[in-house]
Order: sequence, then C-alpha cells, then structure tokens
Amino acid sequence: MTSTIPFDQQYFVETERNRKYQWLSFIFGILIFIAHGLLFFWLPRYLRLKREIKAMKYRPFFVFLEHWETLNRCFCFKIPFINKNYYYKPSLLILFSVFIAINARFSMMETSDIDYLPQYYVISKRVGRVAMGNMPAVYIMVTKNDFVAALTGLSPDRLVFYHFWFSRLIYFMIVAHIVVGTKYWNAVGFKKMLTIPPQIFGWIAFGCFTMLVFGNLKFIRQYAFDFFMVKHRIYSFIFLLLAFFHNGGNKAMVILAVHLLVIDRIVGRVFGIIHRVKSPTKSWSEFEILDDDTLKVTVPMKMSKTDVNKWYNLLLPKYGTWKAGSHVLLNVGKISLFQYHPFTIVSMPETGKMVMIIKKKNGFTKKLYNRKENKDKDLSFSSSVSSQESPSDSEPEPDYKRVTDPNIVKMKAGINGPFFPKHQPLITFDSVAFFAIGVGASFIFPICLDLLQEIEKRELENDYMGRPSNPTISIYWSVRNFADISWYSESMYKLSKYINSRKLLMQIYITREINETITENSVITSTSKADSDFSSPDVLTEKFYGSRMDVQKLVQGQAAALNFPEENSYRSFAVLSCGSEDFGKTVEMECQKLRGKKEAPNIYFYNESF
Repeated sequence: MTSTIPFDQQYFVETERNRKYQWLSFIFGILIFIAHGLLFFWLPRYLRLKREIKAMKYRPFFVFLEHWETLNRCFCFKIPFINKNYYYKPSLLILFSVFIAINARFSMMETSDIDYLPQYYVISKRVGRVAMGNMPAVYIMVTKNDFVAALTGLSPDRLVFYHFWFSRLIYFMIVAHIVVGTKYWNAVGFKKMLTIPPQIFGWIAFGCFTMLVFGNLKFIRQYAFDFFMVKHRIYSFIFLLLAFFHNGGNKAMVILAVHLLVIDRIVGRVFGIIHRVKSPTKSWSEFEILDDDTLKVTVPMKMSKTDVNKWYNLLLPKYGTWKAGSHVLLNVGKISLFQYHPFTIVSMPETGKMVMIIKKKNGFTKKLYNRKENKDKDLSFSSSVSSQESPSDSEPEPDYKRVTDPNIVKMKAGINGPFFPKHQPLITFDSVAFFAIGVGASFIFPICLDLLQEIEKRELENDYMGRPSNPTISIYWSVRNFADISWYSESMYKLSKYINSRKLLMQIYITREINETITENSVITSTSKADSDFSSPDVLTEKFYGSRMDVQKLVQGQAAALNFPEENSYRSFAVLSCGSEDFGKTVEMECQKLRGKKEAPNIYFYNESF
C-alpha cells in the first residue's frame, strides 16, 4: 500500500503526530487520576454529607462503590519457606494493563502510512515520545503538597507507590525504544549514528534512568537513605537534562516535569520559612526521651484563624493550623541537613504546639534518638560558652533555648506542611471503628477526639443534619508494654470524658507484658474520673486485654451491632487503621470479607501505615 503522504513531507508529518500523541499520553495520565479523585473521593464525600438521620441516601451509588471495592479486594499469599505475607490487588493489575494498552495504542496509531522508514523503527520513535509524555505525571506523584493528593483522592504513600511502578513501566518502554532503534541502525550498516552527540546524550540519560529505577530498592532506602536521596536527585537532574538535549521533541515534557516539581518544592520551602520566622521560639523545639526507643518532639507554633473544615483547605498549602490526623515533614538540621521525614501530629490545633511521638528505627530516627547520648556534651558546651562571656557583653539566653530537664534536648526543627488526611467525613457514619498498633495512635487518637468533639458541639446546637443521632465509636489499640500507654497520657485524658459518658468504647491490648495485673486473656475494667491521676495507666481506659488483638472478631462484632429495622435502610460503617503495612492489610481484608455478606452495611476503609 502506497502512502498518500508525499515522501518529502513524511518526516514532518511523523514529527507532528509524535508530538500529538505525546501530549495525549500526558493528558490521559493526568485525567485518569483526576477522574479517580472525583469518583472515589469528592463525590462520595459530597453524597455522604447529604445523608438523612436514619440512613444514607443515594444507595445505588454506594452499592456501586461496594462492587468496586469487591473488584479492588486485597489478596494475601505466602511464598513457600518464607514466613512473610504478601498482598496484591487485582485492580492494580487492571490499572497497569489499561495503562499499557492505552500507551501501546498511542504508539501504533497513525503510523501505517509513514513508509519512508521501516514500520518497526517508526513505531520505536513513537514509543520513546509516548514514554516521555508520561514523565510529568510521574513527577507530579512525588509532589509534597496537598493539591495532588486531594485532587486524585489518593494518600501520599499510594501516590509514591504509583510513582515507583509507573516509572518502571515507562522504563521498559524506553528499553523497547532503544533496542529497536539500535537494531535498525545496525541493520542499515550505519553504526556511526549511535555515537553522534544527541545519541550519546540519550545513552547517558538512559543510564541515569536505569540507576533511578534499580537504585530505588527498599533495602537501599532503609539502610542508606542519605545515599539514596543524593543519588536520586543527581541522577534525576542528569536524566532530565540529557533527555532534553537528546531529542528536541522531549523539551516540552521535560520542562513541564521540572517546573511542576520545582514549584512544589518552592511553595513548601516558602511556607517552611514562614513557619520558622513566625515561630514563638524561632523554631527551637523540644526532643524528650520517653523510653528506650521512643521520642517525643514538641514544635511550638504561631496559630492562624484558618477554618480547616472548608473543602478548599484540602487543596491549598496551610500555615499556622492543622487538622486532626495531619502529618508534617520534619527536618532537624543537626541530624541531617536535607532530610525531611513524615510524622503524624498527635496534638490538637488548640494546644498551639505540634507534638509528635517517634519510634526509633534506622537512619534519621535512630540518629535523632541518639542525640540523647550527646545532650550532656551540649549542656556542658553551652555552660562553658556562657561562663567565658562577659555578663555585660552577652545578652541573657531566651527561655526557649534553656535546657532544664536532663531528658530533653533542644534543637532547631523545620517543617514542611502540614498535610491533611484524605478520608471521608466520619460524622456521617453510623458506626466508626479505629484500629492502631503502637505509635499508630498518633493518627487515630486526634481523629477520634475531633469526631467526638464535633458530635458534642452539634448535639448542643440540636443539629442532626447529615449525621446519625446515636453513632457507635470504638478504639482498639495494641501496644507491647503496659508503660507504653503513658506516651499518650494527654490524649487519653481528653478521651476519658467520652469513655465515662459511654460515647466511646476503648480497648487496649498488651501483647508482651503479662504480669499480676494483666494475665493472659484477662479483662480489666476501670472507670476514668476527671480528677484522677492520669500518670497511672489503670485509670486511662475501660478495658485492658492481656492478649493479641483479634481483628476479625472486632470488625465483625461492631458491624453486626448495626441493626436493620427497615428493609430499605442502608447503614454505614467506617473503619480506620494505622500501623505497620501488614496490620493495615489485615484490617482491610477483614472489611473486605464483610462486603460480600447479605445485609452487610456500607463499609468504608481508610488506612495509613508507617
């Protein structure tokens, strides 16, 4: 078949089409995530707020979501001889299959009438352009602001997951582009074409991209995070720069990817500087040792009057306020100048200070905790400097710099954020269950407290619009040792008010410390009092269990408590969890089992892991 395009115009037509499908791949990559946010985050959020007192409206839509979650279910399997659970979701395979199919289609469309080159080489050039068309979306997924997370309805850890896997898919597209291109120039006997400057730039860019993809392994991030960060930034810069020079058609995508990421970093840094300048202590913060591997960080803040409940605040950068369940990226220059790590804020905004509970692991948190070993040196150094200065020449040290508690170290700490959680409005649910292990309580406790305070406020106003009249709220928390409960003594004190009034059920599971107070499978019931001494854990909650948490029994039990007095009623059950990745998957799987049962309530699940 002879092409209808004149031979001397085919190169220009091919270039124009490659540019068109590159932009189409970019638009597709953006629109699919926006559509996800509208369908699974913003629309359910709006419809839930329109519920009636007795039951939810718009049942067909939520039935559709139930069917989607069934498709999106999580499966668990074990590889023989390896004692570890592995989880996967078929929906992810479907997503990647659609991504591959669409990009493959873009790579093939309108290439058959370009015959001035072999068909396979025409397609290989298109594949390279389509691959680069997806690059801005990949970089957008690692932006740190709330805008992308809220727009897509995806949590930050899920966005990072997609960043990893979409990068790998794009990598294999580029491999196909290189292999076929190399085959063509070898076939025509023009190997010199592979060593001209634009191709050399392409080879170097491909090498850097290879290091980005395969240097991103989990064990490298865990044990050499500084190396990973430096390597990732350097190779990313070189890759984009040389991809820019390799092919002029890539310039728009490279510029777009770089500018979107740079704008995000600039906005985050500007708000970080504002927080530092406006801080009542000029960003000097307290680092307190709680036990052998736990640290409490307190960052004083100058608060603003921003209304965090406005929907647009889920999208915009924030200053001087946060919402229950929010997290910040914490930087401590004395520990690591360039590292920012996410930690959940356990304190409420009205306290005027961000409090974070940090468990020592590897890397940054271990170095942060080990400042305990140097605190005496810091204090002696500070004293020696003060003694050498003349009283008349030196100004008195501000109170916020003085160290009076030997368990506290004071250092400057910067933050990027805060970033709001992206869950559905919990006040609209008939029943809410919170699951946490260890420091997962930093996420669960403030959200639960905020929910209870909002319910109390609206009851005083006799406002029942968009919410049930008598919701069931429970917290199930698992800790290793009895003394670990004291980490959250302030939060427990505030929650005790609702435990006493029977508006909150709390159960604490002690998994490693069985003593005369708590025996295996025993239950201790105690009633909290407002004037009690909350330094003693035995008055902090209703029930302690000397056993491990039975997630299946707890989820099924609370779901079964939702009765169905009317045939058409449709009750809603929210389950939020925070803990290790395996723990979150376990809770999710138990929720998934309930969805297939007859007369099961509408089940919503949200997880954050550490």
